[in-house]
Amino acid sequence: MNILLAYDSLSGNTREASRLIREALASAGHDVTEICVSATADHAEALSRAWDLHVLGTWTGGLGRTPAGMKAFVARLASLPPALRPTDVALFGTGETQWGLPYFCGALDRLAAYFKTGYPLLKIEQMPTNEKTLREIADWVRAVIRKAETRKTEIREV
Repeated sequence: MNILLAYDSLSGNTREASRLIREALASAGHDVTEICVSATADHAEALSRAWDLHVLGTWTGGLGRTPAGMKAFVARLASLPPALRPTDVALFGTGETQWGLPYFCGALDRLAAYFKTGYPLLKIEQMPTNEKTLREIADWVRAVIRKAETRKTEIREV
């Protein structure tokens, strides 16, 4: 699969999660293009082609808000011609439970509702370095690949 992996990171936690996800996807034989989004970044090349899967990663701002960089990127995705708009979107993010469980990775919940994604969400507490989190990332990547491949098969059969 050709996969666009786009992330926004404030402190480096989401960037590290993206790196781990990119490595896992590439190890599974997929072609992955990774970009860091920001409110001012121009990703015309990445936005000018169709992707089999979009994987978006973000941190969460105060009160569960989606950061401006990711909001701007999602707005650009939404403004693409229909043939280039994402139809398969998997989401991951980093957050801190110390701000309260209702806000933990709240940006993911908002993005999942927006994209109406059927993919599992991956919510990571801060920096993805402990063994439990690394296993969760590996399991999530496998689940995302399975679902994406199943969806591709279903689309071909229609």
